[in-house]
Amino acid sequence: MDRVLEKFGIYDLIAVLVPGIGMYTLSILVLPIISFDINVQVDGMLPFMVVSYFVGLVFQELGSLLQQKLTHKNSKLLKMALETSSDSHSCLSETERNAIYSYVAKELHKNADEISDSVVYNYCKFYILENEDTSRIDKDQSLSAMSRSFALYFTCLSVIMFADVIVALSLIKAVLMIMTIALAVLFYYRCIRFATLRYVYIFHTFYCKKILKNSSLQ
Repeated sequence: MDRVLEKFGIYDLIAVLVPGIGMYTLSILVLPIISFDINVQVDGMLPFMVVSYFVGLVFQELGSLLQQKLTHKNSKLLKMALETSSDSHSCLSETERNAIYSYVAKELHKNADEISDSVVYNYCKFYILENEDTSRIDKDQSLSAMSRSFALYFTCLSVIMFADVIVALSLIKAVLMIMTIALAVLFYYRCIRFATLRYVYIFHTFYCKKILKNSSLQ
């Protein structure tokens, strides 16, 4: 088993396998409670890990597709990350934002108001990927993807629980439905938070490692 796990990268482990194990285990525990008589249990560790991985993979891909249609459409999430604030950890300062836009515009021989947010982000991202340690942004990306999968899973589970409550109302089913809705909302906000932090960290790193460093050498 250890040798099998060594084959997985950190993204596969955190974003696919871990949520897959969690979702499959929860399904084994929760689905027998409902009225539709759904049995998803398998015997043996290897089949359990294989099924868990594919469950995680399915929700990861579905979550990615939905994210492209929702939070990533028209660069909504990127625009959130580019909002300036005095909180330098979770947001950019106005000084950082203006300096980054001016630097990228100069490198591309354009005015700062002529370049889009996505162009600025991609410029900064590719610089970081080529020249800096990416462990932090990889971690934030993995945690965001894991949270996205759980958010989608609990949304699906809450729909199933809602249908079951209508068929056969009981206190435990109503409580479980409320819990699944709450968990779906919680993991959705975690997904957004880690994705935004990844954007902000890329901009922070570019500003510190490229712009400030160049300024100090001049």
